[in-house]
Amino acid sequence: MAIKDVKNMGKDYGKDLPKGDYLDCALAHNPFGCSTLVVEELKKLSFHDIHLYPNNDEKLKEALAEFWNVKNEQIFLGTGSMGCLQKVNKLLTPGPVILGHSPQFLPYINDARLNGAVYHYVPLLREADFTIDVSRIIAQIDERTTFV
Repeated sequence: MAIKDVKNMGKDYGKDLPKGDYLDCALAHNPFGCSTLVVEELKKLSFHDIHLYPNNDEKLKEALAEFWNVKNEQIFLGTGSMGCLQKVNKLLTPGPVILGHSPQFLPYINDARLNGAVYHYVPLLREADFTIDVSRIIAQIDERTTFV
């Protein structure tokens, strides 16, 4: 398999997908590019300002809490959606049942299983254009379901 240039890797991907009103984020990049507002702010910084990972979540929590008019303790920060889900999975004790859908983001399922969970799923149906049918998922919830 040939390695593709990152800028061109999305050109062939999904070309056979049906056209529709959806956004496919499977390539893990923003198809709209970087916001011009972000670019302008980044121009104001030096490399010395951005070479370290941020380690002051409290300032961000305070700003978000003030903006949303909530308490700092009500804000949960993580490194992307997978980072947040991994934090939640660490709270699992062996044996809980997680109910989701399939297909699903495989790294999430693997992380849940590594933390002792059992992953049950409701298949997404081709004839329903793979739309998540919440009523089908709700119908599968039982006394063993810990997380949906």
